[in-house]
Amino acid sequence: MKISIICPVLINSKTKRDNWEYLEKCVHSFKKNSKGEHEFIVATNNGEFVECPIEGVKQIHTEKQGQCVAVNMAVKEAHNEYVMIIDEDFVFPLNWEELTEKAKEYDFVSGNLMERGGSFAICDCGGLLNFDEQKFEAESLRMAKKEWETGFGFPLICKKEIWELVEGYDESYDPWGSNCDSDLEYKLMLAGIMPMRWKGVLFYHFVSVSGTFAPENNTYWRQNTKRFEDKWGMLRANSPYIWKCDFVIDGEKLKYKPKWAKLENNPNIYYKKFELKHTGWLSNNIDLFERFWVGLLGFQKVWESTGKEMFNELFDIDATGTVRRYERDGITIEVHFFDKEAPQNNGSFFNRGINHFCLLVDDRDKFLKMYPFEKRIFNNPKGHQNIFIKDFEGNYIEIYKKL
Repeated sequence: MKISIICPVLINSKTKRDNWEYLEKCVHSFKKNSKGEHEFIVATNNGEFVECPIEGVKQIHTEKQGQCVAVNMAVKEAHNEYVMIIDEDFVFPLNWEELTEKAKEYDFVSGNLMERGGSFAICDCGGLLNFDEQKFEAESLRMAKKEWETGFGFPLICKKEIWELVEGYDESYDPWGSNCDSDLEYKLMLAGIMPMRWKGVLFYHFVSVSGTFAPENNTYWRQNTKRFEDKWGMLRANSPYIWKCDFVIDGEKLKYKPKWAKLENNPNIYYKKFELKHTGWLSNNIDLFERFWVGLLGFQKVWESTGKEMFNELFDIDATGTVRRYERDGITIEVHFFDKEAPQNNGSFFNRGINHFCLLVDDRDKFLKMYPFEKRIFNNPKGHQNIFIKDFEGNYIEIYKKL
């Protein structure tokens, strides 16, 4: 399969020479490890035209500075059905064309990276001047795993029509482009596309070569983080969830709704729907509890369970406990009591009286992926999970999946 490789390169007096040297190593590895007839487009940007000194590549240029504008411009010029977006500080592995063939299986895919340190596979093959090519070739094959996972990594590969569908990079994130990749990830998910990462191909990444990560550009990072929040109406997912696409878009907060967005029956979007399943109480005197709720208010006991593991896990107390449920008029009350008196106010679970609410949601997995809740999970021996989240004051809320 022929593919158009697009590499944006920032041109300025500080980085011009270094970036050409990185790009030269990138292009060398591409030529050395390619069997197919692919297209390599260098998209230079920022100021007046400077000719790329590397042979065998196509160069386009924009006077505007920015990764987003440069890549979008290059995609329009690409001649092949598929495009691959890379950076100049990448080294192509021996088996990189395996990734292009795998791109036929999903709408949007990426490979994995090897780095000296960072968010991806750790393997030190040196810097630009002492790069150990033989070690990289051996380690990239050894560390490869022939499997898929959901995730948004690099390099990026998709059909040109997919890039055009979601309108590519948002150029408002330029001149430095920070957060544009996360914005693209969200746009893909908004279109109903789940990005997938093939773990069988690992490119080497020299890390933070461009000026984007320079300390003086922290202001741009903050501005673009705010730009993302204003555009989408929500905070960006945290790491590592953002890299694994292990989140869903909050449909109730979503502000960005372009014409191509798939807003209904989209597995990547969740609209929260709650019902109050039950309230959970803690009692040190079950007779007094039943005298009020059963004797006075007319609730009836419908269920009981006794055990030790769950109480030790959730309540941090070495005691056997019993759970009873009572119902009336569609209202459920659950009470926990122990074979010995529980200490008072030892964490939110130990407040006598109401110790948790249980919310019923239609999709617990999506709900839990929406925010980085602090969770407590008990794998019940009966085959289900009891999952609690904490509110901002440390109180527990049980999340129950609608059956």
